[in-house]
Amino acid sequence: MDPSWCINVLKKVIGKHDASEIFNTDKGSKFSSSLFTDVLKAESIRISTDGKGRAIENIFIEQLWKSEYAYLNRAYGRIELYHGMKKYMEFYNNQRPHQSLKYQVSHSL
Repeated sequence: MDPSWCINVLKKVIGKHDASEIFNTDKGSKFSSSLFTDVLKAESIRISTDGKGRAIENIFIEQLWKSEYAYLNRAYGRIELYHGMKKYMEFYNNQRPHQSLKYQVSHSL
């Protein structure tokens, strides 16, 4: 990935879903480049970067945003996001078959 690819994706997302208030990422060069941060600033999006050694925390949030819920649903506020994520976590933990469980759901073990 380079900054130009990330910028194109960012612009597509903003065009489709409007700008969010905060953009959180790691301190990778593609996200910390002035080309990328200038797009965020032009949209009045606050920039939040993870601190050094936060890779373990970043894994969880990256997987969460790659989930079916985040790609297929749009929350229009914190309360809607909270309830949507709560419902998704319930589904993920108790109803979705998991590869590591030989495609069984956790409550069937």
